[in-house]
Amino acid sequence: MTMNILVTLDSNYVPPLCTMLQTLLAAHPRRRMRIFVAHSSLTECDFAVIRRVCAGHPAEVVPVFLKDDFFENAPRCGRITKETYYRLFAPVYLPEDVERVLYIDPDTIVLNPLDAFYDLDFGEAVFAGAGHLGRFLTSFNRTRLHMKRTKAYLNAGVLLMNIAALRETFNAADIYNFIRKNERILWQADQDVINGLYDGRIIVLDGNVINLDERLFTRVRLACGGDLHRALALVETGTMIVHFDGKYKPWKPGYRGYLNRYYPYETYNAACTHRAGVAF
Repeated sequence: MTMNILVTLDSNYVPPLCTMLQTLLAAHPRRRMRIFVAHSSLTECDFAVIRRVCAGHPAEVVPVFLKDDFFENAPRCGRITKETYYRLFAPVYLPEDVERVLYIDPDTIVLNPLDAFYDLDFGEAVFAGAGHLGRFLTSFNRTRLHMKRTKAYLNAGVLLMNIAALRETFNAADIYNFIRKNERILWQADQDVINGLYDGRIIVLDGNVINLDERLFTRVRLACGGDLHRALALVETGTMIVHFDGKYKPWKPGYRGYLNRYYPYETYNAACTHRAGVAF
C-alpha cells in the first residue's frame, strides 16, 4: 500500500524538509510513497530541490498549490492565519483516492520505519498522534478547550489523519464557527482546533515512539537513571520520529539538547547549496 505523506511549508523550510524526506525515504527503501506538498509560495526551483532528494526512490512529489481565495470565508484573527487551515482542509484538497495521510512537520527526522504507525486501525477515530506535555499542562489545555473525552493534548507536528472518515463529516462552517467561538483561547492555532473540535475521535499514542522531542527525551534519560548512553540506545531502537520543536533548531547555532546527533547535516547543507544554484 502506498504511504501518503503531507507536508506544509514556505520556501524557508525547504532545506529542513529535504532533510526530513531523506531520512523518511532511507527508512523505507522499497515502500511506494506520495508526498503531498501543500503551499502558497514555493517555486519550481524549490520543487527541483525537493525532487532531487527523492530521486531513485519509488516516491512521487505532488505539489498542492493553495490559493488565498481557497480560504476566503475563513476567519483570520490573532494566531489564526491562512496557514492555520492547511492541515484542517486536507480532506478537501487531497485526491479522492487518498484514504489516510501522515502529516509530518519539516523540523523532524525519521529514525525507524513508520509502517506500524501508518497502518494503524483507526476504528472510529479520525486522528492519531501523541502528546508532549506533562500532567499539569495537559490538564490545563484539556480544560481550556473543554476536552472531556480525549485524555491527552496532541502535538500536531506528527499526525496520522483518517481522510476517508473526515470527508464524511467535513464541514468548513463547523471549523469556522469553532474558531469564532473560541478565538480568544486558541493559542496554538490549528493544533487547538484539532484537539478541541475532534475531542473523542483521537487516538493517543506514545510520544517516545512517534514524536520524541528534547523534553520527552529528558524524561527518558531520567527513567534510565541519568545514563545518557542507555537513553540514546532506547531512542535508536524504539523511536520512529524525532521532532525538533521549539525555538532551538539543529540547523541553527546554539542548539540545546542531545538529539541533534541524529540530524543529517550533510543533507541539509546539500539542499542549501543546491538552492543557491550549485549542484550536489
